[in-house]
Amino acid sequence: MISGAGKLSLIYFGIILILFKLAPTIMLAMILGVYFATIIEEPEKILSKKINPVLAKIISYTLVISAVVYAISNFFPVIINQGKIIFENLSGVDFSSQETTLEIPDEFFQFLNEFKSTITSFSLNILNNIVTSIPSLVAGSVIIIITTVIMGTLKRRVNNNLWKLYPVDTLNGINFMKKTITDFETFIKGQALDALIIGLLVGLGAYIFKIPGAFFIGVLAWITNFIPYLGVVIAAIPMLMLGFATHGVKGIIIVIAILVVVNQAEIWFIAPKIQSSSLKIHWYIILVAILLFGQLFQLAGIFIAIPTIIYIRNFWRFFMIKK
Repeated sequence: MISGAGKLSLIYFGIILILFKLAPTIMLAMILGVYFATIIEEPEKILSKKINPVLAKIISYTLVISAVVYAISNFFPVIINQGKIIFENLSGVDFSSQETTLEIPDEFFQFLNEFKSTITSFSLNILNNIVTSIPSLVAGSVIIIITTVIMGTLKRRVNNNLWKLYPVDTLNGINFMKKTITDFETFIKGQALDALIIGLLVGLGAYIFKIPGAFFIGVLAWITNFIPYLGVVIAAIPMLMLGFATHGVKGIIIVIAILVVVNQAEIWFIAPKIQSSSLKIHWYIILVAILLFGQLFQLAGIFIAIPTIIYIRNFWRFFMIKK
């Protein structure tokens, strides 16, 4: 039999999943608020040792939120502007008129032109969708920022009032929730350090190879690295466009090389070193959980996949194995 605290923990878990299904936008803003509020705690702790704690909190919030606003506010203009430049250049290219010493059938050039037209039309539709969705995305970003500030002030109250969630089997319930919260915070802090290093490496690579917007690319790589597996794709889109617009096909090769090298360094050296003293979750379990929760809860599911793994693992340890 599962203890009273275990049954209550299952009920709370079920309520959270239902809320994510019914109100994914609000719940996504809340989980992102928890992410950023946890990240802010680290520079706040470091600064509070040297300056006034209130001032340290203000500086930490300002730095992190400013970085998020900077990345979001520059992401869409870069995509739109560079996309227009690339598509204008492509639209003026006629492959059938290109001179070559090889005997290539005319049908091949016709295929290239049709393929180019299809890609151009598809990409322009994507740009139009991005432009029309900017207002809602900006509104969502504001909600996330507000939620980050609120979550930062609520975390201590929640920790001090965990006993109210468990009127029965109180001690086991509190220990379970504290362990789960601690594991989740440990994971986020490890991810934050990992993401910071990745952002620095990607930005440095863009600067060395003279890809415009190196600082923006580095900040974007830092923020998107919190999204497992998909973050690198999001950061790669503007980076590839800037590389192609500046250096042509050579720029695409350079960008791919930078991302591959940094990604391999993260997989084999950076991430294992950082997470060696924290959580150990197999990459395949993370991948399956992200795909599963992404299918069930869309974008919000990507961010609750790992917290769910932590929750289930601790539930099994506290309420199943002990029994």
